[in-house]
Amino acid sequence: DGLMGLGYDSVSGISNATKTNANFIDSLNLPGESNVFGFYLSNSVDNTNGSISIGGIDKTKFTGPINYFPVIRKRVWEIDISKMTFNVGGFKGPMSIQSTAIADSGTSNFLLEARVANSVNSAVGARLIPTQSMIYEIDCMALKTGVDVVLSMSGVDFVFPPASYIQEIQLSNNQKACITRFNAGASKISIFGDAFNRAYYTIYDKANHRVGFA
Repeated sequence: DGLMGLGYDSVSGISNATKTNANFIDSLNLPGESNVFGFYLSNSVDNTNGSISIGGIDKTKFTGPINYFPVIRKRVWEIDISKMTFNVGGFKGPMSIQSTAIADSGTSNFLLEARVANSVNSAVGARLIPTQSMIYEIDCMALKTGVDVVLSMSGVDFVFPPASYIQEIQLSNNQKACITRFNAGASKISIFGDAFNRAYYTIYDKANHRVGFA
């Protein structure tokens, strides 16, 4: 039926001469509303439906403060993660070599630089599937006995328990297997996809060029 893009106008692919309100967020001019939208993704823990709020945020979907990070390039929702680290049971490392990440609701998992993906997955006990170039397998027992992955930046800790980063899948032989949501990517820019958004309410604030997590 179509695609409703919620990124910046500069990546719409439509020239200024031919577009009419091509960017949905820019077309919001209603009283009391702003160029802000928020994503709440459902999960098996809360057993609720996901939702998107446009022109504001839904404060019933989160508790605590909103932690904002500035957009560094006004094309995609790209933030600076040069000072972000991960901590897995006391083992620490950088979350980025190239220092940027896109907060992307259109990507399912974390898509990390290969060296970072190797480090994080090794720390949680996962290993690269030999026939794959980006996917890591892990013992399904880790869903119950695994450790939290803590991402830290600017004094804020984002905690991801095993259920948020381990996915159980069914193989063609009807056997079950588990993979992590920390995938290795070919790009130098990381992507924080739905694995992040499902754990934290995500706010895209175009008016102030920032992304918030709560």
